[in-house]
Amino acid sequence: MFFETNETCKLTCIDIDNLETIIFEQTILGCPSRQIEELMIENKIFNETKEKEDWGEMRISFEDYSIDFYFIDDKLVSVTFGK
Repeated sequence: MFFETNETCKLTCIDIDNLETIIFEQTILGCPSRQIEELMIENKIFNETKEKEDWGEMRISFEDYSIDFYFIDDKLVSVTFGK
C-alpha cells in the first residue's frame, strides 16, 4: 500500500504481486502482456498507454480505471490499483 507523505497520509494505491490475483475471473500473474491487453479489451477497458520504466519493467496503464500492469521479460509481475 502506498500513502501520501503529507499530513493526511491518504491511501493512494495498492500494489499486488500475489500469484493468485484474479481479474475478470482469470488468474493474471505470469501472463504475457498481449493476454492482459486482450482481457482488458474483452471487458471493454481501452485507452492503454505503454512505457518502459527507468528500472527496466514495462508498464501498461489504463488511466481511466487507475490500473497499471508491470511486466518483466513480458511476464506480469505486479498490478497497481489507484492513482
